[in-house]
Amino acid sequence: MSYFKWAEEKIKKMTVWDVGILKICVLACALLIAKIWPAILSLEWYCYGSIFLVTYIYLIYKIYIKN
Repeated sequence: MSYFKWAEEKIKKMTVWDVGILKICVLACALLIAKIWPAILSLEWYCYGSIFLVTYIYLIYKIYIKN
């Protein structure tokens, strides 16, 4: 059961360019949050690396292994 059925239907209509623009939008939002709340940038580098690795492994699993 999908709780995000509406979003999944919208994503199917998106092109590669739309996904790229969405990524730029998310990056800009993250930079805005970092600018407004500087304490978020005081985390050690390995915290950000850990978040990256966990999400990257999840995506690789989803793309190559699960399908």
